[in-house]
Amino acid sequence: MPSKLSIHLRDYPAGIFDAVGRMQPSIIKVFEHDSEMNIDALRHAARPLVIYRHFTDNNDFQAHSAADFVAEPSAAHSTN
Repeated sequence: MPSKLSIHLRDYPAGIFDAVGRMQPSIIKVFEHDSEMNIDALRHAARPLVIYRHFTDNNDFQAHSAADFVAEPSAAHSTN
């Protein structure tokens, strides 16, 4: 049975997948590190709902559409 705990990850420290398997959190929030291979390992360990969080320095919310903010992480990944 899944736990009511949630985990917030900024990276993937050693042993995190084993800890997730033991804890069985129902929600995992991933900040800025959306590696699909690691997300798949988290889902395999616990079957949580994974929420991606992205922070932006763009504070001009009136000059940009919601689609601009959604596209921002993809643009950042394509330039790296």
